[in-house]
Amino acid sequence: MSAFTAHLSAHRRTYGEILLGCVTVASLLQAIFDFRLTPPWRRESVALKVSMPDSGQLPMCATISGVGRAPKGKAIWLAHQEYEDSTFYFNPVQVDPDDGGHWRVRTQVGDAKGAHVRYVFQAILVDDAWGEWLTKVAQADGLGATQLPPHSDASTKLIVPRNGDKRSCA
Repeated sequence: MSAFTAHLSAHRRTYGEILLGCVTVASLLQAIFDFRLTPPWRRESVALKVSMPDSGQLPMCATISGVGRAPKGKAIWLAHQEYEDSTFYFNPVQVDPDDGGHWRVRTQVGDAKGAHVRYVFQAILVDDAWGEWLTKVAQADGLGATQLPPHSDASTKLIVPRNGDKRSCA
């Protein structure tokens, strides 16, 4: 092998490595764009609201209501937690399309020890895929999450105390 052939062979390997690097970078960029991360300034603005109960307090088995419409491919869920706790519990809401987007959900708020404790409620808008995951979380008895699903829009927090009623939803 002549010196020229060896030099050319070394360049081919270098060009091949450069080409492989470019293909790798292009694949990564494609994956990033396919992941469809929507920056906050480009998200749809959807009004979500959790309504304060008439009495200003909730029983342990409560019906929570609110207003909001979910665009196609999204779902509204209710997230709640004790005021200073980091665990969220989730319930799907049923939106009445004929009633201006009003929704209701019956859920147990805390346990028998949670009387007179403050709870935080938020309506969240999630992609249908996250809704499927939340369904699994909600169906597992007592299972919660330490944060809201990523890329979810959330209503303003509503803080409501629970009254002394200890009747469960069961």
